[in-house]
Amino acid sequence: LRAPVGLVGGMSLLASFGMLAQWFVSSQQNQAARVDAIVSESTERTKRQMEELRGYDANTQLSFVLGYTNRYHDPKVRELALEKIRAVPDLEEQLIAGLRSPWSESVLIFLDASDPPDGKALAEPARDAFLLEAESAHASLRLPGSIYPDSFDFQARLVLSVADKFRPFGVDYAPAIRTFRTALDEPHDPKIKFNCAADLDAWLARDAKRGK
Repeated sequence: LRAPVGLVGGMSLLASFGMLAQWFVSSQQNQAARVDAIVSESTERTKRQMEELRGYDANTQLSFVLGYTNRYHDPKVRELALEKIRAVPDLEEQLIAGLRSPWSESVLIFLDASDPPDGKALAEPARDAFLLEAESAHASLRLPGSIYPDSFDFQARLVLSVADKFRPFGVDYAPAIRTFRTALDEPHDPKIKFNCAADLDAWLARDAKRGK
C-alpha cells in the first residue's frame, strides 16, 4: 500500500518541479524580452534625438539645443548638443537673456548638467530664473487639471542644483527658493503634499545655518 502511495507522491513532486522549471524558464524569457524592448526603445529614442538635434542651428535656436544637454540623455546626444552650444559666439549673452525669458528652464537644464562659460556672469540671472520657476508652479496650481506629488520634482531639482553650483559667486538664492517653496502651498483641490517640498525645506534650513 505504501509503494503505490509513494509512487504517486513522487510523480506529483516531479510534476511540481517540472511546472516550476517551466515557470522559471518562461519568466526568464519574458524578462529578457522586456530588456530587449527597453534597449530597442532607448536606441530608437537616441537615434531620433540625434536626427532632431542635427537639424537645429544653435545660433538661432539655442533654447531647443539646450534641452538636449539634460543629464539623463544619452551621452552621444549630450556631446553633440554641447558641441553646438560651445560654437555659439555670443553664448554668454544668450544664456543671460534666456535665464530671464520664457525658456529659462532650458538654460537651467544646461547649467545643471554642464559647466557654463562664465558662472559669475550668470549667477544673478539664475536667481531670476528661479523666480520664473516659482511663478510657473504658482500658475499651474491655479489652473484646473491633474497634479501629482511628483509634479514639481524636476523643477525643484534644477533650482537646487544650480543654486549649489553658483553659491561660490555670493548671490543670495534663499529668497527666490523660498518663493518657489511658498508657491507649492497654493490651495489646490485635492490638496497634495509635494515630494520636493521636503528637499526645498532642507535646503533652506541648511542655508539658514550657514548664514548664522
